[in-house]
Amino acid sequence: MKCTFCDGVGFVRRDVPIDHPDFGRAIPCQCNTQGTLAALKQWSGLGNSNLVWTLDKFPGDPGALKAAKEALACKRGIWVFWSRAFGTGKTGILVALVQACWDEGIAALYQSVPAMLDRLRASYADGDYAALMEELKRVPVLA
Repeated sequence: MKCTFCDGVGFVRRDVPIDHPDFGRAIPCQCNTQGTLAALKQWSGLGNSNLVWTLDKFPGDPGALKAAKEALACKRGIWVFWSRAFGTGKTGILVALVQACWDEGIAALYQSVPAMLDRLRASYADGDYAALMEELKRVPVLA
């Protein structure tokens, strides 16, 4: 049975003004993102102890929480970078932000820098580097 939103194409187009960032952009249909979300959740490797970190329960820096909520509300290309001292909640806010994206059906991936570098090195050694980079470029939210 074909998807009623995209007619089986896997992508939709938003009816927005020409000056909107999504004008002419192919956006993955909800039928296409469900499998992607599951794969990204698995790839992120967040355990049960991380899954309790949510934006509603974030105990860390209120400024970081405000920036994370603004980034999520923006729903378009934005870079957020936190460089604070050890133990200020950077990982927690990123995990909470990624989970908020998942809750809204937005494809998101969380990876620690060492884990991502290991994956990139392994893909380079296996000859899969180009495919991995293409896959990462299609993920709307990388944390």
